[in-house]
Amino acid sequence: MGWGELTHESRVLLRPVMQGHRVWDWGAGDLQLSRALVKLGVREVFAVDSKDIGVRRIPPKIQFIQTCFADAPLPQPDDISVVSWPPNYALPGLVERLEITELLIYLGLNDKYTTCGNEKLFQHFLRRDLLVYINCGRDVLIMLGKKLKTPRFPTPEEAAALERCSLSLR
Repeated sequence: MGWGELTHESRVLLRPVMQGHRVWDWGAGDLQLSRALVKLGVREVFAVDSKDIGVRRIPPKIQFIQTCFADAPLPQPDDISVVSWPPNYALPGLVERLEITELLIYLGLNDKYTTCGNEKLFQHFLRRDLLVYINCGRDVLIMLGKKLKTPRFPTPEEAAALERCSLSLR
């Protein structure tokens, strides 16, 4: 299974949530996940990545935006944000854009072999309502909703990420 592929369980869970919505794929890479989202019935995908993805044929429902997160257009509150396997360094502008959308989906894995995301990203996660947490083996799917007034208790994925971040600062 490739990085942008969804497990059967993830597809079943995400299809009713995604259908008919505009989705922002933050860090879209080669558009593999964006294509998978189109198959789930999204209205449109805004695939944002700072690198030239080298994809010459972009499907009609995907709009590729080559820019850094800080310069990307702002999503609408009813859009859905997806962050898949984010790098573990500063990503200026990402959290500020994630704060706008009411629904956020994360795919990634923090274990003894891999590290996804950074402290600012996972601190943001803790200030959102946890709707779904599924460990799919190869990755973890977290669905987050509305903002909370105080941070909630972290999932195992979030705790692992934050522990890694604090260790790297020592």
